Amino acid sequence: MRFRNAHRGSPLHFLLQQNALNVRKTGRLLQELMDRCDDMDIRVEEIASLERFGDELAQQSSAALQSARFLPLERRDFAALTDALDGIVDGIGSAANAMLAYGIDASTERARVMAEAIAQGCADLEKGIGLLPEQKDRGPEILRLTASIKAATAGIERSSGGELAPHFTEGQDAATILKWRDIYGHLKQATTQTRAAADVLELALLPRR
Repeated sequence: MRFRNAHRGSPLHFLLQQNALNVRKTGRLLQELMDRCDDMDIRVEEIASLERFGDELAQQSSAALQSARFLPLERRDFAALTDALDGIVDGIGSAANAMLAYGIDASTERARVMAEAIAQGCADLEKGIGLLPEQKDRGPEILRLTASIKAATAGIERSSGGELAPHFTEGQDAATILKWRDIYGHLKQATTQTRAAADVLELALLPRR
């Protein structure tokens, strides 16, 4: 198996769980931000705080990985998963900052759909990562979670490119359309990284050749 015997009390497993929890919280805040644009400065600062914490966790994980003896995943998989989790939070943070900087006071249906998919993916990632120490018995459950994540993100990717159409239909000005193109781009980054994290979890359960 590509998956190593997990030690629930190991520093790396603890860091991975903390990272997953941070991602779930950030995804939930993104969905709240897109659902309700009130108190945006407060919500964006909350996301920024989680983004800073995520950066700290990534640095700690990288340092701990160098000398760790008990690994919850192979080194390359652990590093790839940590990078993907960090990328999710970075994408969410960039989208939130753009919303605030552009003075957006109302979200769009497309942004809400994307945020909901990202938030659900973040929640599923936390569940899947939490089950890693029990992968022998809970492997099928982890795979169901990764399949759900990949299906949701694939739906977003398949419809990619058409998100600006409603803005043109509504006759919005070029500046507004460019703002939303930027925001959608950051949300796509978070979506891509969510899928990448699911891919790592899935590959970790496959037999090694």
